Amino acid sequence: MAQPSVYFKHIRQFTLLFLIAAIHNLHSQNTSIDSVARIIQVKNDDTLKVNNLNLLGSLLIESGKYDSALHTADNASNLARKLGFKKGITDALKNEATISYYKGNYSQGLRFANEALGIDESIQYKKGVMRDYVNIGLLHWKQGNYSDALEYTTKAITLNNEVGDQVVMAITLGNMGNIYDEMGNYSQALGYDFRALAMEQENGNKKGTARNMANIGIIYFHQNKYTEALDYYNKALATAREIKDDAGVANKLGLIGLVYWSNKNYTKALEFDSTAFAIHNQLGNKDEMANDLCNMGIVYYTMGNYGKAMEYDRKVLSIYKELGDNDGVAATIANMGSIYTKQKNYKTAKAYLDSSLTLSKESGNKEDMRDTYKELATLDSATGNYTAAFDHYKEYILYKDSLLNEDNIKKTVQAEMNYEFDKKQAVAKIEQDKKDALADAAAKRKQIIAVSIILILIITGGLLLKQQRTRRKNDQLIFEQKQALSEKENILLRVEKEHVEEELGNSKKALNDYVENMLRKNEQLEQFTAEIEKLRSLKSKEIYEERIDQLDLLNKAKIFTEEDWVKFKELFEQVYKGFFVRLKERFADLTQAEIRLICLTKLKLDTKQMASVLGVSVDTISKTRYRLRKKANISEGSDIITIIDTV
Repeated sequence: MAQPSVYFKHIRQFTLLFLIAAIHNLHSQNTSIDSVARIIQVKNDDTLKVNNLNLLGSLLIESGKYDSALHTADNASNLARKLGFKKGITDALKNEATISYYKGNYSQGLRFANEALGIDESIQYKKGVMRDYVNIGLLHWKQGNYSDALEYTTKAITLNNEVGDQVVMAITLGNMGNIYDEMGNYSQALGYDFRALAMEQENGNKKGTARNMANIGIIYFHQNKYTEALDYYNKALATAREIKDDAGVANKLGLIGLVYWSNKNYTKALEFDSTAFAIHNQLGNKDEMANDLCNMGIVYYTMGNYGKAMEYDRKVLSIYKELGDNDGVAATIANMGSIYTKQKNYKTAKAYLDSSLTLSKESGNKEDMRDTYKELATLDSATGNYTAAFDHYKEYILYKDSLLNEDNIKKTVQAEMNYEFDKKQAVAKIEQDKKDALADAAAKRKQIIAVSIILILIITGGLLLKQQRTRRKNDQLIFEQKQALSEKENILLRVEKEHVEEELGNSKKALNDYVENMLRKNEQLEQFTAEIEKLRSLKSKEIYEERIDQLDLLNKAKIFTEEDWVKFKELFEQVYKGFFVRLKERFADLTQAEIRLICLTKLKLDTKQMASVLGVSVDTISKTRYRLRKKANISEGSDIITIIDTV
């Protein structure tokens, strides 16, 4: 079922909700939309009206009324351009960039933000430039351009050291934490988030405090540290309630619900999700209402209560249709088709899944296409249409591999971009060190010259010989300083060269490994197709002998990489037809490690052999088997092999 991925998207959107909007609304926390709108109605077309229009746009953004906010921002921009009011133009552009961000149109948002940056630079408005850097960095981050995101966010921090805006600095540090979180560098992310949290607490900004506490909790959640995550979520929730931030309260409730869902405490998960829905319903935020309903549907689906799951999915579908969210409609229809399959209503399931596939193809959403093909393969297996199941499963694998390859390419490019960013930083540091060293040498030379002039004025002609000796001594000192400076430059250049060569070697190795992996995968796909055709042409005795050979290959397999696992699964499926489909129907929430343990147990491998095949320790195998027993409700005395053999 595709719903759980929606839940994870829901978390990240809420965590990032105020990062841009907060910059615009620092001055307007206690200002209402109606009061500003009334002021605008009676104002003349002057710069004050432009400022009020921009203020109204910011308030509308924070309230989630993006269409009204865009109309207001356009009016502000047009009036400001007519008046030649450049600061008013950049404020309107910032609002337009923010609206584009919330609507997911990041390319358009970058155009607005870069135009604002050009104007702010032309009028030398440093605070505006700093905020433009923040917005541009954030928009690059949302597009996955982490090197550019780091570059602009670093620029914002550097300029803020000069401007001294502690409120924006706290937001920028939080942004940097989110960039590193997205890159999977959790230690760096936590470092920036804790700095941002301390600064928000020092500034007395409780809304920012709650936001950063939630961000820290999310990083702990990504590390599967649920106790620490729950602790920070609860602190963030208490702070949001203290300042009566209803949207923030609903956000934190959803985060807590996810922790309980992950820990299989479904009653608690439903309690927190339903409370979050009630708040979003009161606020009229339909997009988040759909997310909350979707989350509750996930819980009921996980519990096996398919009737309730279907009830919530119908509500979600209605909201997505009203919002015109075609991706949401496609994903929800696929979820409903999955439920119909579970209920053995195969005809209806087929209709829903076909409809979802059509919509996802129209929008080009590869993730939805991948998930729908997988559900179609499950449906075909349940109805005994194994040829169609095989075809649909091949499509699922193709889209899965395609997304995986795109992710690998993205990571390779990202690594190269990060290398370029680090190289720029290193070169900039070397240049700055050279400038500092030259400045120090120049200052010392000036001091020496000054002393020499004073000595010339004081010392009489009878001391001329002594003056000449002093001058020679000074010349020697300058020569030694130049020598020292030259040596320092050589050391810095040598270190930089070694760093560049090492990083270049690492990048080449990563790229070669990726190309080699792609070639290997193509060879495996051709081999797999040939083996399937061979099996279809074999006679019964030959099939039995081929099965023995396949089992022997399975017993000798090594599963160290994802490619090894894919090849192993293909071979295993040839030997035990439909095993993975039956396994998922019986145990729906198994991890990859548990599935691999079950396969090796099916092959009658002992613990030591399993550890050798998987490339892990014997202790890791024992821990995985223990979790599997708990998940499958298998008592310590029961034979796990007997249970698995019934699958």
